[in-house]
Amino acid sequence: MNSDDESINDGAIPFMDKRFAPGETQLLPVPEELSAFLENEISKRRIELPADSTGELFELRLKSEDLATMIFMLCRRADGRLLVQAPPAALRKPS
Repeated sequence: MNSDDESINDGAIPFMDKRFAPGETQLLPVPEELSAFLENEISKRRIELPADSTGELFELRLKSEDLATMIFMLCRRADGRLLVQAPPAALRKPS
């Protein structure tokens, strides 16, 4: 990931409006492997993502040299675990 990636916290969910119909997404726990990566990115960027922030989503954009931009809409549960706004099938492990 590039260190000059930007993170945005403007309260808008632009990509959700364009790609998913209302009700097609939900807050899902982030798998451990992905959580460690995202926690590192959050820390590097000094993003404040307080516990029990489920009422507010934070947009994290990551650009890779060989992949398209990845967008994560994140919040935290009261216990500190990351949640991501996504369609339920998005976090399934490949078979």
